Amino acid sequence: MGDSGNRLETVLSEFAKFLREKDLALAKHQPFLVRWVREFLLFARAHDGYTFEQTLDLFLVEVGGRVGTEPWQIQQATDAV
Repeated sequence: MGDSGNRLETVLSEFAKFLREKDLALAKHQPFLVRWVREFLLFARAHDGYTFEQTLDLFLVEVGGRVGTEPWQIQQATDAV
């Protein structure tokens, strides 16, 4: 994973801590929000050269195209990012 993997884990750990400390989501939802941010950051790394908004739109289209994805999951991903 290397240095970039360590940075990713640090960012995600800090995000999880932020969610807990600010009580921004139910405790049972927090791991899923962290997972969505992880997926987005990895997606963004693989799709360099786009603006944040473009990358988010592309990510949500990709998530929405997954078999079995429910509308609430797309909304949860949007809210997490």
